[in-house]
Amino acid sequence: MKVKALFAHDHYFYVSGESVYSRGGLPSSAWDRYLEHFSELVVLGRKGKEVKIQSKMTLSSCPRVSFELLPNLSRLRFMVFGSSVVSEKIYLAVRGVDVVVVRLPSRVGMVVLKEAIRQKKPYVIELVGCTFDSYWHHGGLKAKVMAFWDFFAVKARVLSARYVIYVTEHYLQQRYPNRSGVSISCSNVNVAELEFDPALALSRTKRGRVKIGLIGNYDAAYKGIDVAIRALHNVVRAGYDVVLQIVGSGDSSRYQKLVADLGMSSHVVFLGRLSAGTEIFRWLESVDIYIQPSMTEGLPRALIEAMSVGCPCIGSRVGGIPELLGERYLFNSGDYVALKNLLIAMIDNEDYRVSSCKENYVRSLDFVSDKLARRRSAFFKNMLSDISICNADF
Repeated sequence: MKVKALFAHDHYFYVSGESVYSRGGLPSSAWDRYLEHFSELVVLGRKGKEVKIQSKMTLSSCPRVSFELLPNLSRLRFMVFGSSVVSEKIYLAVRGVDVVVVRLPSRVGMVVLKEAIRQKKPYVIELVGCTFDSYWHHGGLKAKVMAFWDFFAVKARVLSARYVIYVTEHYLQQRYPNRSGVSISCSNVNVAELEFDPALALSRTKRGRVKIGLIGNYDAAYKGIDVAIRALHNVVRAGYDVVLQIVGSGDSSRYQKLVADLGMSSHVVFLGRLSAGTEIFRWLESVDIYIQPSMTEGLPRALIEAMSVGCPCIGSRVGGIPELLGERYLFNSGDYVALKNLLIAMIDNEDYRVSSCKENYVRSLDFVSDKLARRRSAFFKNMLSDISICNADF
């Protein structure tokens, strides 16, 4: 039986001729998990601005996948007045498929989900983060109002959904419980099973200047880049020779100003974007300590990737991060003094550092691609079987 599916999310895609690109979050390989079960996949996302396709962008288009790209549905004008053209596009996209998969939080996902329910289409919710935290730490008054509005809207949808995939094991399940259907815990982060290198663990922080790494979009205030810079400033003042390398895309000017104001220009480097895969992993292997000082997270891909190469890691006590790191590697979000203390302890204490390496590597094995693929595959097979039985009864 051929089943056509639709995937909806706020992700930005960039078109060049017949090809569609992503800035890394959704490469063509991301569609394999769906194409294993569906004959075709239609992707509904946001259309990015016209840009020159860069070498560090990843190809998202591939056979059996088509794209319908929409304007930014989070703009106040659309949220208040809507758009007949966009509504028609979404209506036709949903009507033309058999199953809808929405990744939340996302404005596109919520609008598509409403249409799928209206058309009585089977749907799956992939919950990858907390919408309240995302809006609350995003910006001003409008974002904080939206935090409450979207939190209750998403919570109601998840509560009544028949099929839900959570990326966390506990955190999102507690905030957005599902009472009516089938749900699983299955991260959307997949890593290859790498061999643990004890020599690399021991060599970290013994290579001269201590390199601290952080991956985070410069435009996303909730990534805690300012917290990392302030913590590093205190580490330097305590007499340590360290450098913070920050990988990400977006406008870093506000953080560069903070660095200049603190006199930290020789201790902070904005690397810009690195290509997913080999380039990122090569950089992570060169990092002595990886930090994730976010104000909110679902289950951060970058942290899991750092753990998979046996990198010592420190993270904030938010979202799914405590599910990944032990309590002694956590600090309260925004507390740059606590982060400073953990960094100094990690630099000074070899046993603490090596224990982190080993614990992180072992925990990362839970996110090996094959293991997650089997769990996700069983979920979709059961869902499709359930749908077939329901259709036959009908």
